[in-house]
Amino acid sequence: VMSAVNAALSPHRSLAALLIPRLAVGPHEAPIFGWRIASYLFDMAAAREAISEAIGVRHSDMARRVCAAAEHFVKSAVYQASSNREVVGGTANVGGVTVRVPLQCFAINAG
Repeated sequence: VMSAVNAALSPHRSLAALLIPRLAVGPHEAPIFGWRIASYLFDMAAAREAISEAIGVRHSDMARRVCAAAEHFVKSAVYQASSNREVVGGTANVGGVTVRVPLQCFAINAG
């Protein structure tokens, strides 16, 4: 599912990455403005196609639910998040190795 989300967000991330260095704002504001400008050009139909291709399994209740959850996360990432860092999250130190934490929608609460 994470590969489906990443495939759906890839064009948005690419456009935001192109915009950010060209914006005449401060270094902390540029990712926010770049992400927001790119959201106006986001193609949800193409994102749905990328999600369904990445999920693979189609004609079942489980596949529809997984696709719907991935679509919901992509919409939230594009339209509500302020930057890619907010979508992806930070890093964590696990046994002396720095690793990226899972996307917040897929994080499992151990408690």
